[in-house]
Amino acid sequence: GENFNLAAGQEISIKDLTEMVNKATGNTKPIVFKPRRKWDTKPRLLACIEKAERLVNYKPMVSFEYGLKTNMEWFKDNWDTIEKLADFTPGLSSALREK
Repeated sequence: GENFNLAAGQEISIKDLTEMVNKATGNTKPIVFKPRRKWDTKPRLLACIEKAERLVNYKPMVSFEYGLKTNMEWFKDNWDTIEKLADFTPGLSSALREK
């Protein structure tokens, strides 16, 4: 099968992403800057969506910020159902669940 990226097609800095997540979740704690980890070798990444555009006519329809906000709202509105349908509690590794 074909593999391709589905993304916003735009760069977002980690700082801007953190601010968007904080806004979407209502987190008011300040951002804490840490040194780059040894495996963080690329200062910038941008998912190429050209193959998806070509093969399935993919086009981002909303901004990343709007998509994040609406996803967070969906999870908040549906969390009870998600927990009931999960076969192990969120945050618990499936390797640790009771058999």
